Amino acid sequence: MRGAGGFSLVEAVVALLLGGFLLHLGLTTMHRLQLHEARTRHRQDALLAERIARVVLRGELARADGTWRVGEDSVALRSYRGTGIVCGPGPATDEFTVAYRGDRLPDPRKDSVELTTETGVVSVFALRSTEPGTGACPGAAAGEETMRWSVDGLVPLDVVMARVFESGTYHLVGSALRYRIGRGGRQPLTPRVWEDERTGFGVGDAAVRLELHRRAGYGAGSSTEFLVWRRR
Repeated sequence: MRGAGGFSLVEAVVALLLGGFLLHLGLTTMHRLQLHEARTRHRQDALLAERIARVVLRGELARADGTWRVGEDSVALRSYRGTGIVCGPGPATDEFTVAYRGDRLPDPRKDSVELTTETGVVSVFALRSTEPGTGACPGAAAGEETMRWSVDGLVPLDVVMARVFESGTYHLVGSALRYRIGRGGRQPLTPRVWEDERTGFGVGDAAVRLELHRRAGYGAGSSTEFLVWRRR
């Protein structure tokens, strides 16, 4: 039988089935492409997270000079942000001038200062204020900024170096590496790619390691990364 347009019922059914098949094929192909794209993106996120964790933690622990404490899922340390070569005393006994270079400028709201004397004696003070230095600073190198700092104590007369740090903690929780300053919230530094139960820090007799296990869908496998040698 043929309809008014000249097509038979069989031809219409065949056309309908063929159209449905092509639609299903197109949707299936699109779904597979989306899954492939998601898997690729997840693997890239995992690789990026591993690189960030490795580079950040190695750098921070190396600069911390043993002033760190490691737990199963966290590391507490002094996060050093810059170094100042002491040029001379300031007008008051709690002030001094430095030639400073660092990752950022000192922030009295959260930073402390570690002072080292000529004989290697180390003391720590809260940083009260900073301001631009006046006059030349002998020994200042290119790229260093002359500043005057004030701390909450008496500055040793033979101090030669000052390092700025904030007390921070790195956490492997919530499937990501997170950083906390003081009592603030833990801010994520990486995508959420790891299993919390099997991810953490391994402390051996000689070294501290980073043990990472990816979540399902982020690429199979786990990795163990060297972070720092332990002092004996």
